[in-house]
Amino acid sequence: MTTQPAIGQDINRKIYLGTGLIEKNRWLNCRDMTKSFPTILLSNWVERIRQDGFDGIELWQNHALMCTETEFVRLEQKTVPVAVFNSYVDFDQENDAWRTKAAEVICRLKAGGVKYNFGNNSSLRETYIRNLRKWVSFLPADIRILCECHGGSLTGDDSKIAREIFEELGEKKYQAMVHLNTPLDKLKEWFDSLGGRLTHTHVVLAQRSANSSVNKLDKLDKKGYTGIEQNIRFMLESGYRGSFTIEFTSDITFNPPDTADIDAVYHNAIDDLNFLRGILS
Repeated sequence: MTTQPAIGQDINRKIYLGTGLIEKNRWLNCRDMTKSFPTILLSNWVERIRQDGFDGIELWQNHALMCTETEFVRLEQKTVPVAVFNSYVDFDQENDAWRTKAAEVICRLKAGGVKYNFGNNSSLRETYIRNLRKWVSFLPADIRILCECHGGSLTGDDSKIAREIFEELGEKKYQAMVHLNTPLDKLKEWFDSLGGRLTHTHVVLAQRSANSSVNKLDKLDKKGYTGIEQNIRFMLESGYRGSFTIEFTSDITFNPPDTADIDAVYHNAIDDLNFLRGILS
């Protein structure tokens, strides 16, 4: 079940940094992302990200949607590709100003892909699909349209339903994402259902702290790393030729805003990058 190549893109074993990882407000007002103002100027980070060996970034939408025009121009002149634009738009309404703005930003940044999520209302299934297609019509023809099959969404809890939706969408540009810390038996179900549609993976090499009084992520234990390596081996043996984003990492807290030392968090992400490179090389 070899993964279908992205249209005109070399994504095989590329590793990106999710910029939400270095954003303290990533979960602030997460039910209304129009109020989650960024705390960093991403343009100050992009060269550092490139020099540290990442192949690109998965850009947390508000680093571009809610910055000044001066900052946006700097992002347009970036030294690292926006491999994926991580959007939080929804598809409930026929017309949505936030979706329109996101489409404009995606085009200006020449993003290689865009991540989206469906809602969880099964009665709106055809509405979601119709509005997604309309939105995609405003995006570059060669962009990867990446559905995050996330728990709690229409495509996230049942791989068979996800397969039905992708069959309805049809075009190869409509691709899917998995999460690397998915239990192996469930990961196999996703590969059985979606196969070549799976071209991108979110990576979290961390686990919730065993100390219930600490609301944070700790490094994986030995068993956790063994499970991650097992999952990657399975994916590669199954023909996976897609990309990876280090989405979150150890020391991140679940507080909005995050109280972690962002520089320390970023260095943990570099450790994760090196771990992945070692398995993928």
